[in-house]
Amino acid sequence: MIYSREEGTLLGKTIYAAGCIDVSCCGELVVGTRGDALKDFSGFGQPFVMRRADLRGFVFKDADGEVQLILDCDDASGRSITACRIEQDQYRIAVTYDSHCPAKICTLTMTEESGTQGRCPSSLKVDLIQEMAVPDGSRVILSTDGRFLVMLSSEGLSRYDWAGSDYQQKSQFKTTIDVNANGKCLVISPDNHWVACCTGSEVLVLNSTDLRLIGRIRSAAYALCFSPDSRQLAVAQDMGVSAFNME
Repeated sequence: MIYSREEGTLLGKTIYAAGCIDVSCCGELVVGTRGDALKDFSGFGQPFVMRRADLRGFVFKDADGEVQLILDCDDASGRSITACRIEQDQYRIAVTYDSHCPAKICTLTMTEESGTQGRCPSSLKVDLIQEMAVPDGSRVILSTDGRFLVMLSSEGLSRYDWAGSDYQQKSQFKTTIDVNANGKCLVISPDNHWVACCTGSEVLVLNSTDLRLIGRIRSAAYALCFSPDSRQLAVAQDMGVSAFNME
């Protein structure tokens, strides 16, 4: 279910609501990953892309009109996904899968035909930029401007910077992390200054530039979210949600 950030009103429900594992909204797009229960043209448990205005799903087609399965990954289900806007009509997404599959970084380009009405709008061009080998259970998320990404694994955190054609590793923070099978356990603040992650027993907050540890929240958590102004961090626990000031 997608809600307005300003008014809190319900904008709409996705057609994949029963099997959606993760979702990310950016500009005109809503991207998400399905659970194992649902299948359609794009394959078993694969990522989906929808228009925010009406929540209708895109069909990815190449120049010959053939359906592209570029986000398909050997019957692995999508585990996490993030999207960022690079240009007016161009987006970048990062997808990680549940097992035995590299993370995928893709560019999504909207065309004139993307505004066509109908159940499944056409002409969203998808180009694979990079595949990254990641341990099972890892997460890869993009900064809001796409200039860097952060990978979370059982061995800690790594930052990769955009180098013109792909992402290359810049810094690391090593620690033991019990990565949850589900849950949004890795986030980058909207202003790109902070990174927060769940370790299984606490929440770590780091400076995004060099992954220097800034603080610890002594609480087990399964989901995190920064406020739009990046001044607060919400931490979801088994019995409720707590908010922390970033000052």
